[in-house]
Amino acid sequence: MSKSNHEIKLTDQQIEYIARYISKEPSELSEIQKIQVEKWRKEIPFFEKEFQNYSRLWEESNRFGQKISKDFSPNVEKGWQKLSNQIKEYEANKTIEAQKTKWVKPAPASQTTTKSISIWKEVSKIAAVLILGLGLGWWINSIQNNSNSLASSNQIIVHQHSDTPLVLPDGSKIWLNKNATVSYSNDFGTFETTQKRNLKLEGEAFFDIARDEKHPFMIDIEGKAEVEVLGTSFNINPSNEKIEVTVASGKVSFKNNSVFKNDNTDSSEQTSILLTKGEKGILYEKTKNHPDSLPTLVRFERNDDVNYLAWLNHRLVFENMQMQEVVNKVENYYNIRLKLENPSLKECRFTGTFDQTPLNDVLETLSFGANLQIKKSDSTTYLLSGSGCR
Repeated sequence: MSKSNHEIKLTDQQIEYIARYISKEPSELSEIQKIQVEKWRKEIPFFEKEFQNYSRLWEESNRFGQKISKDFSPNVEKGWQKLSNQIKEYEANKTIEAQKTKWVKPAPASQTTTKSISIWKEVSKIAAVLILGLGLGWWINSIQNNSNSLASSNQIIVHQHSDTPLVLPDGSKIWLNKNATVSYSNDFGTFETTQKRNLKLEGEAFFDIARDEKHPFMIDIEGKAEVEVLGTSFNINPSNEKIEVTVASGKVSFKNNSVFKNDNTDSSEQTSILLTKGEKGILYEKTKNHPDSLPTLVRFERNDDVNYLAWLNHRLVFENMQMQEVVNKVENYYNIRLKLENPSLKECRFTGTFDQTPLNDVLETLSFGANLQIKKSDSTTYLLSGSGCR
């Protein structure tokens, strides 16, 4: 997905947290919320970029406020009064053209003169006082909605904490896994240009779609596959050269966009499958033995992976599971690497449940339950050794 052609937007929650964080008011943000902001800054490059932009805007507004008024204070009532006086003074010293330009989105570059650009910059400086007078969150949101550099027909929502769903205009909810993004048109749900609710997904997400039989919900998965539903809940996981769709409720139509019927395509090749509750569909992009083969769509009547939503519910369940598979699940969830030094350990069996359990406790339990010795190799790698199963 090319982000240069889309409007990049943070969620309302992220905007509010940034506003509270950089205002440096101790009572404005709890310690947990501060930790969340720092986590977003570390894990989401776009969030960090926007955080820096708003921090600079905050600093500029402070300097500007101190310059125009010695008794400047981030107080709502004072802010209103000062803003009113500043605008009156500004209007008295500027031309009629400047007055017309105020609060109006600049014309396209080809129609904008150097003078009008300069006027717009001056108005922006005055408007920056709103950050302190009326609240940083409101002004940041206004900038996102009116900035000429970000204007376009689409939105992009970056990853937010998996426990917090993104609520779409139609009432549908989406939980995004780390680094996942969704995009949709600004007129989503209005049905002026299409009778479908169209959305694009990159990365893993869980959907709970609001039912609307007249307007199907369409999800484009990285341009490789497509899902169509009326109202249901399901998980989409594009990873490791395959795309998995697992249905929690309702029905889902899973389509392979990579297969086109022509003389070179096997007529028996499935282009779409219908999945119901408890079923899973996988689009294999290519196989190890046939790397040049066309993507293959396969339907499984039963989803055997009880941990497919571990990233969302923070719960890992193992029932007499082979150690190699246990290791794979733990690696994926905690974003680490576990190396079994003794090949015979792969066949050991393990039973246990971890519910929001710290990694160290998980490793300690595995060590005892499978008679393993665990040694940390580096910051993200652990070596698992031992004679074998008990």
